[in-house]
Amino acid sequence: MPVINQSENLLKNAVILAKGAKILDIKALFTEQIPEKLGPTVPELAELMTEKALTKECFSSCGSEQFAKEIEPYEHIIVCGLETHVCIYQTVCDLLDLNKKVYLVADAIGSRTIENKRIGIKRLMQEGAKIASTEMILLELQKKGGDTVFKQILQLIK
Repeated sequence: MPVINQSENLLKNAVILAKGAKILDIKALFTEQIPEKLGPTVPELAELMTEKALTKECFSSCGSEQFAKEIEPYEHIIVCGLETHVCIYQTVCDLLDLNKKVYLVADAIGSRTIENKRIGIKRLMQEGAKIASTEMILLELQKKGGDTVFKQILQLIK
């Protein structure tokens, strides 16, 4: 995480997404790329996990049999994480190949360089991913204002 461009903002938004998923009762999956070499999930996110992170060696999370099994029943997949031009790119392409509707949370993804992030997002848009922001996706999932859940989501995004 320390070498990722704008990592503080990315992490802040990923934490908001994870907390929002809990509030909205949406399953959140975490994957780790060779954690023994690259390190585990950062503590700020790890403390929000309801299940242990799935480890992977393939760049695409879909290369993990457990991940593929977990996402099978879902039509819509929201994606955030690292690195946009490698793991995120390959995962999203594989999800699209599985006919999933994929929402890429642009302010909760990152790469070491802003250029790699920009190119990754551009390519994923060309592939058919829907681009969203953290606030946009949470309010899209909430669909309405005024209730207790909306107030909890509002507290996260303010």
